[in-house]
Formats: sequence, structure tokens, C-alpha cells
Amino acid sequence: MEAFSRVVELAAAAAVLFLYPVISIGQNEALILTLTFRVYTAELADGIRTHGYLTLEEYEEYRSRCEGFGILGEIRIETSGQRYEETAGVWYEEVTTQEEIMDELSRNGYVRFRQGDSLMIAVRADLEGIAGVLYKMTGEEGIWIRTGGVIRDETEPVYSFIS
Repeated sequence: MEAFSRVVELAAAAAVLFLYPVISIGQNEALILTLTFRVYTAELADGIRTHGYLTLEEYEEYRSRCEGFGILGEIRIETSGQRYEETAGVWYEEVTTQEEIMDELSRNGYVRFRQGDSLMIAVRADLEGIAGVLYKMTGEEGIWIRTGGVIRDETEPVYSFIS
């Protein structure tokens, strides 16, 4: 019986020595990919917030950079803002969806957003390999990276009358 418990102990020790590095590598892989996607998404959001528009070229460049990892799941871009209906005298929320933005991009090659609207960009990375297995064990479909802000449209010059 003592020999059997010794074999079990050795098997458990070997499993721990094997699993710890594998889990550690998977967590590091997920962290690196998350940070990379976060940087790419923040760059896209900063460009939209600063200039007030998105061109088809900028969108395709962003998409190709993310697709280079082979794990891009989904991209969602939405804006929302308050509008005033003069005839009814009420304020309402207007949301521009991903489909509307993509239709405008394919028609005109760019889409202009309203200054003061809220921007939301969400990207899902469907992880593969060790990191993907770890995330599937938790029940997650992938890692969502979200960013946004208020569209400022700083392309218009600001004049100062201070001499």
C-alpha cells in the first residue's frame, strides 16, 4: 500500500510540475494578445475622437493588423448622442449601429460622426492554443476589449484672440 501511495504522490508531483508552466504560458499569451489588441483599438478610437471621422482605409488597416494574429472574432463600432426634436419639443437618444457605419463606409469610403457623441468600440479576440483552452474552461467565448470616449473633432482650427 505504501508503494501505491508513493506512485500517486510522484504522479501528482509530475502533473503539478507539468501543468504550472503550461497554465503560466497560456496566461502570458492571453495577456500579450489582450494588450496588443487594446493598443490597436485605442489608436483607432483616438483617431476617430480627434478627427471626427473614420475612413475605409483606416478601418481596413485596423482590421488587418488585428487579423494578423488569426484570432479576430468581431468588431463593433457604435456612437450615440442626444438629439432635440423641435416639433415635439423633446430630447431623444440616437444610436448609430455597426451596420449603419459599415454601410456608410462602403458607400462613401468614410463616415463622419457628430461632435459631442459618445463612441464605443468593442473587439473580441477568440483565443487559440493554451490560452484558448483556459478561456473555454471558464465559459468565456473570448476576450472583449472595449474603449471609447467623446468625439471632439479637433480638425477645425481654434482661434485665440489673446495677443
